[in-house]
Amino acid sequence: MRTIADRTRFFVASGAIFGLGLLASPASGAEAVPIDNPELNSSLSPAVAMDRFGNSIALWSQFDSVFDSQIFSSHFDARTRAWSTPHRLDHPTFLNAFAPQVALTQFGVAVAVWQEHDGVRYRIVAASYSPFTDQWSALTIVNRETTRQSGRPRLAVGPWGRAQLIWQESEIGTHWVMGSRFEPGPNRWSSPERLDRSASVTFSPEVAVDKLDRATVVWSEPHPQRNHHVIMAIRREAKGDWSEPIRIDDPEHEHSENPRIAMDSEGNAAAVWQQFDLLLERFTVRCNRFSAREGVWRGAERIDDDDSLHSFTPDVSMAADESQDITAVWVQHDLVNQVNAIFANRFDPIHEAWTGAVAIDSPILDFSFSPRVRVDRSGNATAVWLQVTPDFNFVFVMANRFDIETRSWGNAYPLSDIGIPLIGEPALAVNGSSEAMVVWEQWNGIRGAVYAAEP
Repeated sequence: MRTIADRTRFFVASGAIFGLGLLASPASGAEAVPIDNPELNSSLSPAVAMDRFGNSIALWSQFDSVFDSQIFSSHFDARTRAWSTPHRLDHPTFLNAFAPQVALTQFGVAVAVWQEHDGVRYRIVAASYSPFTDQWSALTIVNRETTRQSGRPRLAVGPWGRAQLIWQESEIGTHWVMGSRFEPGPNRWSSPERLDRSASVTFSPEVAVDKLDRATVVWSEPHPQRNHHVIMAIRREAKGDWSEPIRIDDPEHEHSENPRIAMDSEGNAAAVWQQFDLLLERFTVRCNRFSAREGVWRGAERIDDDDSLHSFTPDVSMAADESQDITAVWVQHDLVNQVNAIFANRFDPIHEAWTGAVAIDSPILDFSFSPRVRVDRSGNATAVWLQVTPDFNFVFVMANRFDIETRSWGNAYPLSDIGIPLIGEPALAVNGSSEAMVVWEQWNGIRGAVYAAEP
């Protein structure tokens, strides 16, 4: 089993990268293609979603000639293997549209949200897409009545088109977690409601839903009596009310942040986050699993296993069926050698245990960060991340896949071209058949452009 200490250093000089020929070859179909508007300026913050047939929708923010940012979408047709011409989505009289999110049902119905400035404050704007008419709906301002600033939307959709949106609303000294539900028939968003009970601020809210429209939301907030943050969770049954928020991190340790959440089809959930271990004086990765049958969180447990290294920025995904198969990924940092690696751990539902942390990034390259993971219906996993050359001049979008039959990860391989600087963090979508799509921002020699590839 490879550890973070095993990676090989390669010499980089005069722009020539030696040793990169030893990288694993990309998977079939992994060629990266630009998908944004070539007539405009730089693009950023792409998001992507995929349906059961392999069709995908990507959204991103792109600056025009006067550097007002707009929201664009493009559709990937699984039959023709081609992306459509970018289509503008944002509000025609608003400004500075950022942070797009998109989610797809299994049949290709999409819901998209983003934040946009109306001239006074940022608001949350939404639209839906029908594959039957090939049309986007009229725009909806989800939180039209608020007098607060709104941002950082997060979105999850169930198989029949019901969606749960969350975002943050803020004014001086406070940040609230807000929520609204989308019903696909009348294209109606519910009245926004506050989800947290914090007396001050909240950070990094995330949301997941299951096939019956049950939802789970997690976030970080300050401990009411201590000088550190805790992870809170709240749940909603289908067409029901929200529960009261409860703390789900490890009460024996301190500062918790960067939570992520995933759900399976039966309402089971898995939350991961980074938390400072008081005994080790290191950040570790913890997980808490919610049992839908028992109606309880099982308790926080550590899932990284190297006491000498910091672990942070985790991500998590669950198989869409009822197997409770969970895969988590995170960054592990070696303080001595100043090297990052991407590690993964998988919860085996048959043995009710985590199988053990393993490194999944490339030993040829160096510093790794921004991991994302998605699991298909059978438990196969796809992970993507960014990884740099030893001189920190060039960045690769990397991928690796876990095979449920062999119970093993393959070799990491690049999705982006060699020698590309300034790449933004990737977004990943996977469907039940393990088809995947990755989008990211990449410098094309003139501007930041959005690229896509099938890992």
